[in-house]
This record gives sequence, C-alpha cells and structure tokens, in this order.
Amino acid sequence: RGHKDMMRMFNMESKQKPIYSVIANDEETKKLKAQIKQCMVTNAGHLVSYLHTWDNCRELWDINKDAFIRRYERAKPLMSKFDADISRYSEVANNIQKEETVQTIQFVLLDCQPLKFALLQHCNEWQNKFTTLLSEMATNKLNDLVFFLNDNCEKLSKPPETLEQLGDSLALLEQLKSDQEEIGGRFPPLYEQFNILRKHEVQVDEKVQEKLDDLGNEWQKFATCLHDSDIMLKKHKDKFKAGLLHSAEEYKKSVATLVDEFNNKGPFNSEKETQAAIDIINGIRASSEQLKQQEAVIRRGLNIFKIDQAPNKDVVQLDADLENLETIWNINNEWTELYNGWKMGKFKDLITDEMDLVAQKILKRIVKVSRDIKDKKWEVAESVKGRVEQFKRTMPLIQDLKNPALRPRHWVQLKAEVGKDFNHEDDDFTLERIIDLGLDQYGTSIGEISGAASKELSIEQAIKAISSTWETMELDISPYKDRGHHRLKATDELFQMLEDNQVSLATMKASRYVKAFENEVDQWERTLSRILEVIELILTVQRQWMYLENIFLGEDIRKQLPRESAEFDDVNTNWKSIMDSLSKDNNALRGTHQPNMLERLNDMNNKLEDIQKSLDMYLETKRQIFPRFYFLSNDDLLEILGQSRNPTAVQPHLKKCFDNIVQLQMEKIGIDSKGGKMEAVAMFSADGEKVDFNTQVTLEGPVEAWLCDIEDTMRVTLRQQLKLCRVALKKAGTKRDKWTKEWAGQLLITTSQMQWTQDCTKALSMIKDRGDKKSLKSMKKKQVSMLTKFSDAIRGNLTAIQRAKIVALVTIEVHARDVIDKLIKSNCNDVMGFEWLMQLRFYWEKEIDDCTVQQTNTQFRYGYEYLGNSGRLVITPLTDRCYMTLTTALHL
Repeated sequence: RGHKDMMRMFNMESKQKPIYSVIANDEETKKLKAQIKQCMVTNAGHLVSYLHTWDNCRELWDINKDAFIRRYERAKPLMSKFDADISRYSEVANNIQKEETVQTIQFVLLDCQPLKFALLQHCNEWQNKFTTLLSEMATNKLNDLVFFLNDNCEKLSKPPETLEQLGDSLALLEQLKSDQEEIGGRFPPLYEQFNILRKHEVQVDEKVQEKLDDLGNEWQKFATCLHDSDIMLKKHKDKFKAGLLHSAEEYKKSVATLVDEFNNKGPFNSEKETQAAIDIINGIRASSEQLKQQEAVIRRGLNIFKIDQAPNKDVVQLDADLENLETIWNINNEWTELYNGWKMGKFKDLITDEMDLVAQKILKRIVKVSRDIKDKKWEVAESVKGRVEQFKRTMPLIQDLKNPALRPRHWVQLKAEVGKDFNHEDDDFTLERIIDLGLDQYGTSIGEISGAASKELSIEQAIKAISSTWETMELDISPYKDRGHHRLKATDELFQMLEDNQVSLATMKASRYVKAFENEVDQWERTLSRILEVIELILTVQRQWMYLENIFLGEDIRKQLPRESAEFDDVNTNWKSIMDSLSKDNNALRGTHQPNMLERLNDMNNKLEDIQKSLDMYLETKRQIFPRFYFLSNDDLLEILGQSRNPTAVQPHLKKCFDNIVQLQMEKIGIDSKGGKMEAVAMFSADGEKVDFNTQVTLEGPVEAWLCDIEDTMRVTLRQQLKLCRVALKKAGTKRDKWTKEWAGQLLITTSQMQWTQDCTKALSMIKDRGDKKSLKSMKKKQVSMLTKFSDAIRGNLTAIQRAKIVALVTIEVHARDVIDKLIKSNCNDVMGFEWLMQLRFYWEKEIDDCTVQQTNTQFRYGYEYLGNSGRLVITPLTDRCYMTLTTALHL
C-alpha cells in the first residue's frame, strides 16, 4: 500500500516535470557525474603509462625480420656478435616471462597473457631467423672448402700433356703452396660457427655433420697431394724444356727468312702500283703476325723455366718498317689523286690557299716518315717527297697567276715577258697547261708583275675609297638667326677626312707603282686642295661676317661709317647667295666647286678685312679720347658707341672703365624738358654706397666726351670732400661715431691715414727735440682706445654699408697700431729713420693744397679713383714689401 502511495505521489509530481529532467538537474547527481568522469580520465592516464612500460619490446614486432636478416648477412658480422644476438633474444624472453600476467589499475583489471604469449613468439621467430642464417652460412662455407680441396687435388694430380698445361699446373701448385697457411686459417671460423649452432641446440643435417667430421682427413689428403704433385711436375719439366729450346731456334730462322723476304721483295720503288704495293705489305704483315703469336707461345714457355727473353728486335723493326712503308704508299696515293684533280681542273677554279695548306700538311707527314727511315734508301719516299717539294716550289707561281689584282695590262706584260700567247680565261688553261707552257721558268718575273699588281690594287682601292667618301660627304649647313641666313657648323670630321685623304694621296705619289693612276691622283690632289681652301675661306668669311653683322645692324654705327656699311651690305648679299646655294646642295665636293666660288670668297674676305681695319681705326680714335676704353673689348666698346644717344645703355660697362663705379644716378635736365637730355648727379659703388657729385655732368654728345667729364668730376668731387672730411675729423677728435657715418668709406680711410701720419710725425719729432720717449707709447694707447670704440660700434646696430666702412677702417687702424709697436721696438726716434720712411704715409701738402702719398724716397699725388667700400685684407709685412716695391718701380 505504501509503495502504491509513493508511486501515486511520484506520478502526480511527474505530471509536472519528466524524471530524466529531475535527475539531470539534481545537484548530487551532477557531482557524481563529474567525479566519475574525472576518475575515468585519471585511470586512462595510468593505463597509457603502463602500456609504455612495454615500449622496450617494440622492436620485436616493429622491425621487418626478413629485411633485417638480409642486411645483417650483407654486413658479415663476427661470430661473437652472432652468438650475442641469438642469446639476447633468450634473455628478452626470460624478462617477458617475469612480467606480471594480471595487473589491477584502480578499477580496471588487465590480463597480459595474450601480449606475453605474442612477444615470446616473436622472440622465438628472431632466434630461428638468426640460427637459420648461421646454419646456411656455415654449411655453404663447409661445402666451398671441401670442393676447393678436392678440385685442386684433382687438377694437380692430372699429368700435363702440353707446355701450356704444364705452366698452368706449376702456377697452380706455386699459388696453393703460398696460400696453404691462409687455407688452413679457414678451418677455425668454420668450427666456431658449428659450435654456436650446437650451443643453441640447432639440429645440423647428417650429411653436413659427416662432412664436418671428415674435414681433417680432407686437409691431410690435400697436403699429400701437393707434395706428390710437386715431384710429378718436376719430372715433366725436363721433358718439355728440350722441345721448347728447339722451337725457339726454329722461330729465329723463320724471322730471318721473313726479314730477307721483305728486304728483297718489298715495294720500295715508286714504279709499282699503289694497290700492288699495299698487297705485298699486307702479306708480309700477316706472316709477321703469325711469328709474333709463335713468339708469345715460346716466351710463355720460357717463363715457366724462369728464362727471361726480350721480344725479337728483328720482328719489332719489321713491324715499324711495314708501318712506315704503308704510310708512304698511302701518302703517295693521296698526293697522286690530289695532284691529278688540280692538274686537270680549270685554273680559274683553283683555290690556291687550300692547295698550299694541303701540300704543306702532306709534306710535313712525308718529312716525319723520312726522319724515321733516314738509314734506309727507299726510292718511293724520295719520289713522293720530291714531287711535293716541286709542287711547293711551283705554288708561288700559281698564287701569283691567281692574284685577283692582275688586270689586262698585267697579262699583256706577262705574255710579253714569257714570249708566249695564251688566254688565261679559257677553260683549257689548266695547271698542266701552265707547266707545258714553261711558265715555271719565269717565276721571278711573274712574281714581280703580280707583286706590282697587288701594290697597284691597293692604290686603286684607296682612290675608289676617296671618291666614295667625297660623293657622300656633306657640309653641316644650318639656319642662322631668323633673317634667312645660313651658317656652316661643325667641320672637324670634314677637316680630319681631308687631312687623312691628302696624306694617303701623298703616300701614293711617293710609290713607284702609281704610274697607272698618276692622272687620277693628281686630279684628286687638286680637288681636295680646292675643297680645303674653299672651306677655310668660308669659315674665315663667316667668322668676320657674323662679327660685323651684329655691328652694322645698329643705325648709329652705319651713320658714322657709311662707306664701310655700303661695302658690308654688298658682302652680305653675296654671302647670303653663297650660303643659300650650299643649303640647297650641301655636298662638299659639288658645293665647293661651284663656278667662281673661290674668287667670290676671296673678294668678300678682302672687303671684310678692309672693313675690320676701318672699324679698328675708328675704335682707336675713341680710345685715344677716353683711354679707359682700352679696358673694354671691341664688342663692348661698339655696343657703347652704337647707343651713344642712350646714356643708360652705358651703365653695364661702367665697372669695366672705373674701379668701383657700377652705376650713375641720371636725371633728366629740367622738368619740362622735351629734348630728353640727361645729367649725372651721383655715383654708386658695388656695395651700394652713394657719393653725390659737386657739379652735375650733362650726358650729351659723344659718349667718350661725357665719360671724360664723369672721370674729372669724380676726382674733383673726391678731392673737395676729402678736404671737408679732414676738417670734420679735427672737429670730431676722438669721438668718431658720427664722423664715420657721415662720410664715404674711401674718405674715412684716407683721412684717418693722414691723421695717423701727422700724429706719428709729431711724436717722432718730440722724441728727437725733447727726448720724450713716451710719446709713441701714448699714441699707441690712443690708437688701442680708438680700436676698442670701433669694435663696440661694429657690434651695434649698423647698416650693411656702415658696417663695411668701419670694418675696412679697423683693418687699416690695426695695421697702424702694429707700425707704432714696431717703431717702439726698433727705438725709432727721428722722422728720417728708415723704419718710418719705409711706411706708406699720407700727407696734406698745403703748398699744393692736395693729398700726397710718400714711401721711402718716392712721392705721388693721391689719384682720387673712387674705390667704394671694397673688402680689405689684413695688411701683413709682405703687403708692406709689395707696396714698397710698387712705389719704387713707379718712381723709376
């Protein structure tokens, strides 16, 4: 009843959830599942570990037994290793037997009986494989040894019937006696193999065992056989020796007979047919081969009796003679066929180089054979050699007659020389015909004619090459500017070709073979000279024309040189006509040989030279007026003169005329001026310094005239400003900051040098008059103080021009300080002392109211050339010496 109630309750609950779902979600059930799973995994690991304990037996079933045994057999192991390997498997089987048959690993029970049984089976199989191999090897060795002993006993016991059998038996007996110890050494290893089989209880076949047991008796029989055979063979040796010596004597007689036959009947005369001679040689060689075979048999027999005999020298010599004789007859046959082919062939088809090469090779072969038979007088050898040498002597004649340089005039000369008429182009003109005509007797004369033909051919080809070159040689004519003119460009290749060809023609004329081409050579010499002269004139005229063309484009020049302009226009028209024709046909040969070309170019060249002279005279007059024009090239001067009405065009050339005037400040005269006149009011240096002129310079009229005015105004302005700068310096005293900024750099330096000269003169006078030795030192302190102030000023905020002025001034003042220091050290105390006189000194001479420069005994007025603020190098003692040298030179 209670069970029914429970089932009722369960069924009621199950209506709500399935039973598997309830069990699966139960926490206790989940824990049990996890524990069981963990135990299974752990135990599986233990089982795998246990299985690994059998890995040391894996080779028993993994290795292929048959393949391993075959490799083992090829390795030929020692018997000790054989024994150890067989025993090892017995040990492995014992170890397997000791392993537990049943093992419990946690909840798993293992039965190892099938595994152990299988492994023991593998051990037995391995042992059987090894013992079977050992048994087979031992049996084979036993059978081989027994067969070896019995077979050799049988061979030695058989009496020899021939000399060859006697030799074989003696050799076998000697070999077995020497190997007897080695043969006896084969017994112990054999016994050892059977002992190992017995140790491992391997059953041996009864017949094999009987052979093994009887092996000692077989060895005794073998030794007895060797002894008995030795006695028997000695008896037979004496019997065969007498017959062998008789055969040797008969052999010598046969050799002598064959040698006599060769010497008496050999084909040594060239009258025999080649095939008959070869047949005789082959017959004697066959007999010689039989004798050599007989000799080989005799020598083998003599070796049996320890008698050494060298090969028969007569037979060796006979073979060599036969070989040489056959070679001679083969060469004879080869040469006969070759010569007959050349002799009957058409002469014009002969290839002389190939013939000469073949003859040379054959001659080398016959000479080599002749050296080998030098003691033998074989007529056939001398005959072949003589015929080939005769042909070699004829070969130069053939080559001369085949010379492709021979022309009809040479054949006429050749026929006249030999006194016979023939046609060298006929089919019947063959080598045989040449011999019949006796041309070989005139070899020297024919050779001279052929040599001359070759030399003439080279001249002929050179003339053709020159002609071909100038048929295609072109002048490089290209357009010039955009006014329809043309010009001749690169001519290096043309001049090189002219030079090369002229040298070639000169070489030809010096040759004694030029007679046939004398007219052509002379004609080409004249032609090339004409080309060279015309091209050089074209280049000369072109160079002058291009130079003058730019000049006479300007209207100003044309107005100043009207006659020359008219002449240039005439030249220009002719030049354009010539160059237009050359551009249409630019072939150098045709172009330079146009009618009156040379005369026209000469006339143009003369006119251009006259124009150039007139132009040079015109420029010279301008330079005489303003000499600074000598600093300018003709082109620059012509550019200036060509634009004399445009003063601004002169600006780019000012730096070439003046030391440091790069530009003038130009202004138009008057605000309402309609004439366009200009005046210069100031000058600028390259560094940008500006100096105003004291008076304006009107820029009108010839350019050379107002440039002279500019030069004069420059000097006047600088002289007046230098006087004012001196006054300003006296007012400034030691405070020179403002002074340096207000005046031009050149004026600052000159004024500073005049002041320094004045101060030094005063100090030296005080030393002489009052004995005040401190005056120069006081001046040095003053100089150092001034330099310090200049240094401070340089580090200040200055413009580029101001900084350049002060830097140049400092350079001069530093040198002035060094001079003072030098005067102090040399104890200079007089203005007439050389240490002072050697210095470059600046004075303002009141008598002339001008600045002068003095050094040693020289004196010059200051030049007032505007210098601007050009860079100043440090003044060194070498600079002072240079100044002294220059001033002295100017004074001379």
